[in-house]
Amino acid sequence: MGVFLVVIADLIGLFFSYQLSYILRVYYFPRFLQFPEPLPLMIFNPYWLPVIFLIFFWYEGLYTRKLPLWEEVKQVWKGLFITSIAIFAIVSLGRLYSDISRTVLVLMFLNALWIVPLVRLNSKKIIFSLGLLRSQVLIIGAGMTGRLLLKSFNKEKNLAYNVIGFLDDDPAKKGARIEGVKVLGGLGELDKYLTKDIEIILAIPGLKPARTVELVNILQKKAKKVSFIPDLFGIPFFESDMNFFFDSRMLVLNVRNNLKNTYNKFIKSIFDAFLALPVFVVSLPLIFIIALAIKLESRGPVFFIQDRIGKDDKNFKCIKFRSMYLDSEAILKKTLAKDAEGRAEWKKYCKLKSDPRVTRVGKILRRFSLDELPQIFNVLKGDMSIIGPRPYLNRETKSIGKYYSVITEVQPGITGLWQVSGRNKTSFEERLVLDAWYIQNWSLWLDITILIKTIGVVLKREGAY
Repeated sequence: MGVFLVVIADLIGLFFSYQLSYILRVYYFPRFLQFPEPLPLMIFNPYWLPVIFLIFFWYEGLYTRKLPLWEEVKQVWKGLFITSIAIFAIVSLGRLYSDISRTVLVLMFLNALWIVPLVRLNSKKIIFSLGLLRSQVLIIGAGMTGRLLLKSFNKEKNLAYNVIGFLDDDPAKKGARIEGVKVLGGLGELDKYLTKDIEIILAIPGLKPARTVELVNILQKKAKKVSFIPDLFGIPFFESDMNFFFDSRMLVLNVRNNLKNTYNKFIKSIFDAFLALPVFVVSLPLIFIIALAIKLESRGPVFFIQDRIGKDDKNFKCIKFRSMYLDSEAILKKTLAKDAEGRAEWKKYCKLKSDPRVTRVGKILRRFSLDELPQIFNVLKGDMSIIGPRPYLNRETKSIGKYYSVITEVQPGITGLWQVSGRNKTSFEERLVLDAWYIQNWSLWLDITILIKTIGVVLKREGAY
């Protein structure tokens, strides 16, 4: 029933995309361009269009798999792209030019890129609230991996996983609650909770391989679905592929550092140029207003220019709006000397939540990340990217440690993965891990996702201070 409702939602999204395109073609475009007389308004013209649409959506697994929100949007866009190619191929091969408005078809594809995901994702929220398409999950392992898994499920509502409990052989954990979910008992009590509707996830990456294989083989017969988390944390799997050798029953995972690839670097540079030029033009009036506000509030220059670590271990002049008083270093030393909690916070985050160095205008700029707006000049110059690792300070070189060679492979970014993963709530070590993971797992879709999420994070002011 739930899948049927998702199919209906997709058809509704396609219907509105088509009707909006028809209205634009008939009532607005002729005011500016010469067009032949339009065809009569129909629900769908051609009538077989929704069938093609559903076939490719099904092929992309959009009715058979659970996907995180942004991965689902990616698959929806991919399905729409393939659908549009198939439709134009049919129109061309069948010489249906007189029956079908190609302008409407092009507009329908462009409108569907935002209408179909919007209708689909909001419809799924209603479907989930009705108790449909929800999965009952039992997590085996209440250690750090199990906790992180539960945290991910709670954050990623689009998966609609309802964790009914944990199983763990540690007797000290029995009866404990992890974010409201109870540790029900040990693995010996597994049969009490196994049904054909339960999905099992093995979250004990340190488990011996032989025991993992044994458990998976047993659980596959009794549970709806079995998944396990291997002990491969930190390895770049995004966009990776695999080979399987049947004779030896051996699985080979092919991993790669995506931004070492020349083609990927070229695509990323084109993406930066495509974004940077319009952002620069649009932001010029705002840059002027902010500069005036800084100048009126406190003495000193408008811009704060500082050496930062760039690509290939070369320093560059990073440009930001000045958000601190001129004697900021003296203020910091004085604050840390008399504040033990402040020293501990600075050691962990290299930042202070209540920073006495920051001006009133600076607090507003930082809250909305506007202090970093002048870095668009660095992007245009080629020193920075729109999205990338954090531009680290030279004094942080020793702290970066083993991540240094990875992080200096690319230009630092105005925004990045760590900014949309907690911003100032993340520790310095966590930022390094996120930056290294981003570089090794880069894809154009990952950049698009981070860019969209950055807008949401800035507007919600998540993790900003």
